[in-house]
Amino acid sequence: MAAILVVDDESPIREMLTDLLTEDGHAVESCRDGKDAWDRLRQPGVDLLLLDVLIPNINGFEIVEKLGASESLCSLPVIVFSGIYRGMSHRAEVMKNSQVVEYFDKPLRPQLLKEAITKALGSSSAVKSDSAPMPSGAKSAVPSMPETFTHTGMEDFTIAASAGSIEIPNSLVDEAAQREREGVEKQAREDFRRNALVLQGKLADHSVAEVLGKLWREQTSGALLLRQGKVRKIINLRGGHAYYVRSNLVSECLGQLLVKERMISKTECQRSIAKMRETGSRQGELLIEQGAITQNNLAYALELQLETKLFDIFAWQSGEYRFNPDAEQPQAITEIEFQGAGVVVEGIRRSFDKEGLRRVLGRFSEMLIDSIETRRDYAELGFNGAECEAIAKVALPLTLNGIVSAMGLEEQAALRIIYALICLRQIRPMDYRTRIGTAV
Repeated sequence: MAAILVVDDESPIREMLTDLLTEDGHAVESCRDGKDAWDRLRQPGVDLLLLDVLIPNINGFEIVEKLGASESLCSLPVIVFSGIYRGMSHRAEVMKNSQVVEYFDKPLRPQLLKEAITKALGSSSAVKSDSAPMPSGAKSAVPSMPETFTHTGMEDFTIAASAGSIEIPNSLVDEAAQREREGVEKQAREDFRRNALVLQGKLADHSVAEVLGKLWREQTSGALLLRQGKVRKIINLRGGHAYYVRSNLVSECLGQLLVKERMISKTECQRSIAKMRETGSRQGELLIEQGAITQNNLAYALELQLETKLFDIFAWQSGEYRFNPDAEQPQAITEIEFQGAGVVVEGIRRSFDKEGLRRVLGRFSEMLIDSIETRRDYAELGFNGAECEAIAKVALPLTLNGIVSAMGLEEQAALRIIYALICLRQIRPMDYRTRIGTAV
């Protein structure tokens, strides 16, 4: 068993690494910033350091330099990772330090991480028995068996709606929707086991907008499972771009959407489903053959179906998320219209009213907000002309209220922009006292 210190400013990463490592019997302690990490490292009892680069107060590069200059810490093995400083040049620079065992881009892959840990600690997981024990706050107990997703049969499946729960008659559920539902539930059980992932957490702590913003910023590919009660949705991403969404909600199937939009009647929907079961053809094609819709109607409906599946989840205030970078990437007949960051900007625009924005931004009310990178073309991120002009008026760092005032927009519009920029890691809240010193 090794004593491992995990340093990352994002609590879901710390929690998931802790779960992953304690499962292998290691004692794990974590810190969120470089100052706390350095204070801890100067105490005995750490056998391995897992270190994010972009952390507050003292960044990961500086920590590595400090370790190398310390007589007592210059042999401590370190595994470095980052979602911002990506690519071979940064890896080569960090790996010049002999105590850095490996440098990973985020999202971390559990198997590769475990292999690097084994390499760092030696051929076995055991470490010297005279290591000083971790503090009492460190986790060492093996966690319980990972939670799995139970299958929900169509007979007891209900669809959550704002006015309560509604039942969808089987006669209005086409086979394609049932296959999609079953496929989503199967993949949820097989590809998103808790102990096989690193990026996961609760939506009460990090909203869908924040999770997708992080994955966009890190240009990540893979599949994101979102679960709320019995509802499961899987978003597929390529290079941070969410291109395809599947759902186990039969109310989001094509036929149901066409009925809801009054593009076809229930009778036409039932007739097309019966024909689907008889011929195996696609519902959209059959509806066109029946003269119920046109090809343009179908194209519009398919785009609307994807948007409905996607943007509905931005309003979720509870549930959980799990990301698997190794999940199989399906081909999509229709891809989401909004590109990359635009999905996050549009999702916030559609789903957050003033009270919702105040709720998610309340934790930053006493912080200064500063820029992470130089100014860019915000129109490329999905902001409209008026929003880009408002952003250009802001000279950071400022408080939340200061940014709202500087933008000169109605409060809800300003808060919406601010939250989108935070989710996309364009701006970053920081501790007020840390930024301006002891004068405060």
